[in-house]
Amino acid sequence: MKAVITISVFLLFLFSCRKETRDLAENTIVSDKNLNKNIVDSIRNQSIFIHENENTLTRIWVKSNEKRGNYFYSDTVNVLKISKYQFAGQKLNLINDIDLEKTEWAYLEIDSTNIKTRKIGKMKYLFLTYQVSNMGKAMNEHSVNFSMINVDSIADNFSLQYFGYPSDYCNECIRGNFEENSKRKSSKMAKTALHHYAETSKLIYYPSAEEKNISHYKNYAEKWQKDNQADNNFGAGYAIIPNVLYSTYYDEDLFKLNSASEETIENKNYTIQSFFRGNLLGFDKNKKKYFPIIVESCSHFCNKSVEFIDGQTLKITYEDDQSFEINLSKIVFK
Repeated sequence: MKAVITISVFLLFLFSCRKETRDLAENTIVSDKNLNKNIVDSIRNQSIFIHENENTLTRIWVKSNEKRGNYFYSDTVNVLKISKYQFAGQKLNLINDIDLEKTEWAYLEIDSTNIKTRKIGKMKYLFLTYQVSNMGKAMNEHSVNFSMINVDSIADNFSLQYFGYPSDYCNECIRGNFEENSKRKSSKMAKTALHHYAETSKLIYYPSAEEKNISHYKNYAEKWQKDNQADNNFGAGYAIIPNVLYSTYYDEDLFKLNSASEETIENKNYTIQSFFRGNLLGFDKNKKKYFPIIVESCSHFCNKSVEFIDGQTLKITYEDDQSFEINLSKIVFK
């Protein structure tokens, strides 16, 4: 019986020590000199970045209940934090704590390949890239966030955000636009530095000068949506086909710009390709030109099948059995 009590006491003591060390890593006052090394090691192990000198320790870390490796987090709430501590004798005091990003019902992924430090003037800045994508089926928009943080004065931090959707034009990147963070003031120096830093990211698509023109064939999807006054990017579902469809003819092979072709059909006038949960494109055999019919993307519930009813009319049936017909000869070309 004594042995059982002794083991129980020992396990209780061991659990208490572990819990104390974990709590200290987040909050922290360390009164036992022997714990200083342990808590600093614990903080290091739980951090994405550490900057340390004789008096202070600064770290970047994520508060999350579901950590998958060192750089990927999935939780109802993820908080990307900057924390600064001060060594004071036998104590390690938390002196500043800033939430750099707070996400809800999202995946938060740190780009471990693009963490950099750079000296600007007399100040040393940390540059950090992280991506946020939504959990569930409601939205498929992603954001890539670029941050620069003064490692000696963490209140001096700036951010630049890029919003978009998965793109076929690069490997695992998104295509969209930059949006300044209106919640934070930013200097000209910070904006310039962040845009230069963003150019090194493989997570976003950078068009060439020529490709920035909306009439460029690589921008066929953006032009189609602008002409049809549509934004057909859905987490779940599909677009209702308008009564009047606008499109554009292209000499370039649009089929090659898309991946995962789901179905190809043709008759004497057209070749039609439907792409997996994506665009519906056509090739006019008489004009020898390519054109978008429907531009859309989604994550769920927009698989579709296509068939010709006659030489000019296309029938589209989605997976919920909703059907639409498009007379290709009535598309208005711009």
